[in-house]
Amino acid sequence: VVLGIFGETEKASAVVPNKVFEAMAAGRAVVTMASPALRELLPPGVVVEVPPADPLAIAAAVDHLMRDAGFAKSLGIRARQCFEERFRPRKLVMELHVYLGS
Repeated sequence: VVLGIFGETEKASAVVPNKVFEAMAAGRAVVTMASPALRELLPPGVVVEVPPADPLAIAAAVDHLMRDAGFAKSLGIRARQCFEERFRPRKLVMELHVYLGS
């Protein structure tokens, strides 16, 4: 289980930290805070979302993943699939070429 970001700051709600993408690429289950940035980039069900600055919700999410290895594994598989479909460097470069018209 990889922990993402949980702060209540404006910056925290505006970013998805690199460690989330790294965990997805590694096929790991991720727990991170629900945010506009996360909703913009990831479909539902790829990571476990918790409210910002809620240590009890974080602990409950981690506990659930630790107790249900099957769920944690399936979440990691979905995360890896999402990374492959949306965030592989080659895919991002191709999208950038299209965006820039080159």
